[in-house]
Amino acid sequence: MGFDVTDVWTSSPMEREMGKSDVLQAIRDAASSSEVDPMELMQLAQIESNFDPQARAEGGKYRGLLQLDPMDHPPYSAAALEDPNIGAELGAKEYKKYRYEKKSGEDLGWEFDEFYEKVIRHNQGRKGSRQILNAYNKKQSIQQTSKAPWNRTKKMLNNMADEDLIILAKTYSKNKDLNRSRESLIESMIGKGADPSNLAIRSDPDVVEMYVNRQKTKVATSRIEVNKILKEM
Repeated sequence: MGFDVTDVWTSSPMEREMGKSDVLQAIRDAASSSEVDPMELMQLAQIESNFDPQARAEGGKYRGLLQLDPMDHPPYSAAALEDPNIGAELGAKEYKKYRYEKKSGEDLGWEFDEFYEKVIRHNQGRKGSRQILNAYNKKQSIQQTSKAPWNRTKKMLNNMADEDLIILAKTYSKNKDLNRSRESLIESMIGKGADPSNLAIRSDPDVVEMYVNRQKTKVATSRIEVNKILKEM
């Protein structure tokens, strides 16, 4: 979920039609109706889509301002999630759940207090975020905290910056040619399934630390970017 954004505002056709203020107002209205922190929701939108209502990731699986999966939001179509008002409203309702969650009577025993923890929750799901944060706080590897460490490692790599992938690829890639696509770099490190050849990267606590620290960096950058935009309006 989400994709790399730059420090430059890039306007989509939808943004040009609505304007920055209208996009941000849709986010603030959604935050108000769902009683969530409007600054946090704006930061999340900046991290996930750089405020582009028509942003898509992973071949269109994730859509809109908050990069939502249409499969999780019936009866809305994928196209509907690109409407900034709908995307913001559904995203705010989902975000509200991150404070503390119970599902089917299961007490996860985890409160997502810090904003960076909520960003990880947004990208990695209920159980995945808990596995990552448990590993991070205990300085363990994802191999030690996840029942599906290969899948979780791949999802962490998918949500890292290009420079992080290159650093890891220098150690874990079977192909030392680093001038390749993100997808190719990730596959060269993690393969296409769990096997002994990729156990090392799954067993490295530094991978978890790098992933969490990258999310913290995104949070810090997003606050600067959102404040800058608000001052310009």
